[in-house]
Amino acid sequence: MRAQRLIGAYGAFPTIAICCALIFGAFELQKNVCFSKASLLSKDAAIDAMIEKIVDFRWRFSESSPRQLAIYTDAKTGMRREIDPQSIIYYPTAGDFTEENPGCCKITESGYKADCSAYNTALGRCRYWVKAEFKVRYKDEMMQPSSFDARYWLPVTKCGKVWSGVD
Repeated sequence: MRAQRLIGAYGAFPTIAICCALIFGAFELQKNVCFSKASLLSKDAAIDAMIEKIVDFRWRFSESSPRQLAIYTDAKTGMRREIDPQSIIYYPTAGDFTEENPGCCKITESGYKADCSAYNTALGRCRYWVKAEFKVRYKDEMMQPSSFDARYWLPVTKCGKVWSGVD
């Protein structure tokens, strides 16, 4: 009875607008809040997650297939560079990485070549895209230290994990 008086006095539009605003707010909350940690992911935390993933680049190679190549996008030419993972000089810590690559990472609107679907964005799998430009250090054919600048994009989930595109 009370709802009928409210709708009758002001019309249905305000009621529908309020319901829409509540649904939109709930959707935005679901997309942005990590419920398992009960927190919002900051941009700095997303960048830190990307740096940790770069420092731990060994995740890309398995012992069972030692012939895999490390593939990077050369930041200067945009071309693909392939390197034997055995010749890469890995960064020991995130501090070493950031010291050698200051200002390496930033939040971007989208990733490289492909964006997350609306479905994955709604689930919080692609909260931020982080673009990293950093120095890949390796030993060349003469076993001399060498390096080139690489570019890498990865999505970070709303809970601060780098998302590989597969669940």
